[in-house]
Amino acid sequence: MHFRTNAAPTGSGKTYAATTFACERIPTGMKTAILQPTIKLCQQSSFDAKKRYPGCKAQIRRIVSDSGVEQKVSGRITEYLNTRDASGALLYITHAGFLRTPHWHRAKDWHLFLDEALDIAYYRRLRLKDHRHLLHGLFTVYPAHNSTKYGILEAIDHCKLQAALAALPDDEVHEHFADMTSRLADGYWNVYVDLEKWQQFQAGKGALSRRTWSARADRFLNLRWSFIRRSLTRRKHRVIVSACRRPITCRHT
Repeated sequence: MHFRTNAAPTGSGKTYAATTFACERIPTGMKTAILQPTIKLCQQSSFDAKKRYPGCKAQIRRIVSDSGVEQKVSGRITEYLNTRDASGALLYITHAGFLRTPHWHRAKDWHLFLDEALDIAYYRRLRLKDHRHLLHGLFTVYPAHNSTKYGILEAIDHCKLQAALAALPDDEVHEHFADMTSRLADGYWNVYVDLEKWQQFQAGKGALSRRTWSARADRFLNLRWSFIRRSLTRRKHRVIVSACRRPITCRHT
């Protein structure tokens, strides 16, 4: 996968320039994905692209969460990637959709633009004094080797987590915890909890605070840092890969 960036001040037309770059190369067979923070931005950008390049409408696609579509966005993205032919394309997806996509088919054929850095950290405080039993049995806590204050949450039964995620369209309770269960089931996140708060939570005396981040993102950053520094000496633009965790799992087929 080829990472491309356009570093410029806010409002200077970075997304416009990225769209121009991608659309002008669709006829040459180039495939481009533009990652944006929100669904609204994806909608605006894809509409602008189709308006400016009407001859490429069929090759411009937006895949985001839609209340009227039952299939999960990650499944729709995967299906789209698996069925792409050799022709050019422009795909708009959100940061969240990208992070939830387990495998990017033929990654070597795609050029990726990051519109804003991906957020690899996550924090949530749970208040479940009377309903903490909903989380008991889903995960256990182990001491963190590098901290005496925090413990690591790990799933006890991944099948239960996958079943809960699959039931999201039919159960609003599962939806409330989806951000947590998806990270536990994902396998690429380290989920930490304050041990003292965890004990209080189990006893029904307090709220549970959790912080998560991707361990693989840290390794990805370390592996890529020397490459970034070399690129900075040769190019005028900036290469942003520090917040991306998925590309290291992409497999060429």
